Amino acid sequence: MRDEKNTICTDESYITINIYLAKALYKYYNVGKDKLSRLEKIFVMHVTDEISVLEDVSEGDEELMTFKKTIEAMSNDDGIIGLYDKAEMDEFERSQGLQIAKNEGFELGNKHGFELGKENALIETAKKMYKSGMSVNDIYKYTGLSKQKIKSLQTNFN
Repeated sequence: MRDEKNTICTDESYITINIYLAKALYKYYNVGKDKLSRLEKIFVMHVTDEISVLEDVSEGDEELMTFKKTIEAMSNDDGIIGLYDKAEMDEFERSQGLQIAKNEGFELGNKHGFELGKENALIETAKKMYKSGMSVNDIYKYTGLSKQKIKSLQTNFN
């Protein structure tokens, strides 16, 4: 989405869907147009910069041929040329990737922190159980800590 100043704008109400258009182009060159779905043909038409590919993919489909003519007309329209700023789009994609990575890292950190906190709480409970005279087997039974972990903590119990 772009605002009136042609600046990319997003907020939490927008959902970004990433479609790897180049995969359709790869399939076109390596498998052939006859193996492409109609949607893949449209994707190829969006990413190619070769008129011969536009002609080949749209051949025999009246709507795609109309789309090809529209693409050709837009390619020659001074008002449209230059609307796409690669550096700006690259920065946007990078920032989106960083936000996703940040969210995933936060989620992973919360999960790890919870697990670490849970284990620390069990260790503290095990210490109290040992001090009250419970056996390693009973501590294992009630805390779920491994017997090896409980035995390694015994020096810290005192």
